[in-house]
Amino acid sequence: MHTLIPILFLTFTYLALSENLQADNIIFGIFIAVGILVLIRPTRRPVKWKRLPTALLSSIVYIVVLLYNMFRSGIQITRIILDPKLPIQSGIVGIRAASKSELGRALSAHAISLPPGELFVEYQLAAKKMRNDLFVTMAAYGDGGPGYIPTAIAFKQGGYEASDTTGSRLLPEVESATAGDF
Repeated sequence: MHTLIPILFLTFTYLALSENLQADNIIFGIFIAVGILVLIRPTRRPVKWKRLPTALLSSIVYIVVLLYNMFRSGIQITRIILDPKLPIQSGIVGIRAASKSELGRALSAHAISLPPGELFVEYQLAAKKMRNDLFVTMAAYGDGGPGYIPTAIAFKQGGYEASDTTGSRLLPEVESATAGDF
């Protein structure tokens, strides 16, 4: 019984997030829930009733602070994106990696500041060509970005990523504006 409740909770959470109540998706959700429980192997612990009021209050405070910060961040990002000047300062910072392996350097690169959006791979290839003496990697998915950051040719080719309605809220000139950063 102590594993049935987490399986149901995880399955319902998955179904709520996927918004799909078809039979195959329900079965998939159950498999995901069981897989999670196999990986984390929850142990049964007795409930400490004395701590319950403090835990509930802490949870409520956490949720309120989280929602406030999400709302505040959304307003700040909206102001930046809707500003006609798009006041985002782009740039590339070089940091000497202590790691000797490429994997170690690639993993440490993700701990560095992220650009506002998802860069096309051509930006990394151009930076690598300009600085062939260094290990070059690009990070992506900075919070609140304008979406994808396509190249000028990608805008001409079209597609989801370069669409001004679904993928990117930038103009084709973004490539020439960022090329100087390399």
